[in-house]
Amino acid sequence: NLDFYSSSFSFWKKKRYIGHDFRFPLPFNNNSFQGAYSEHVMEHLYFDESKFLLKEIYRILKKRAVFRCTVPSLDFYIDYKKHKKNKKNKYFSRFETQCDAIRDLTCNYGHLNVWDKLTLKRELQSAGFKNVKVQSFLKGKNKNLLKDDIKKTHQTIYLEGVK
Repeated sequence: NLDFYSSSFSFWKKKRYIGHDFRFPLPFNNNSFQGAYSEHVMEHLYFDESKFLLKEIYRILKKRAVFRCTVPSLDFYIDYKKHKKNKKNKYFSRFETQCDAIRDLTCNYGHLNVWDKLTLKRELQSAGFKNVKVQSFLKGKNKNLLKDDIKKTHQTIYLEGVK
């Protein structure tokens, strides 16, 4: 498991993980893994850095391996009124305007980038992934990659591609 954060962040410590700066090549050989999962990572990189990371993930996957990628969906923030009306969705109910919702996505949480389904699909395909499809919470081709955080479902899009 790779993560942005080093072990110096005691509140973030995980067992068996490597701190890594995703702007640089991944520390693995080509064609090493049966699958890869990225949850809410791409929005923390600038767009070109995200594209580089997608190519790196493609490089380290074996043929026919699945990559599952989740990010906050710009579409949800643009259509925040639809989600605000959903009484179960307390997250979007706090925004008075569309601007408030988009500001939250773009200016908070260390986000440097935004994604929608079409853009993420295009960039997965550009990195070499085939059969790129929108999935849903805990639904996908590789059960070992279904690690989705239920606390983020209100804002997340799920896409998978195959090497």
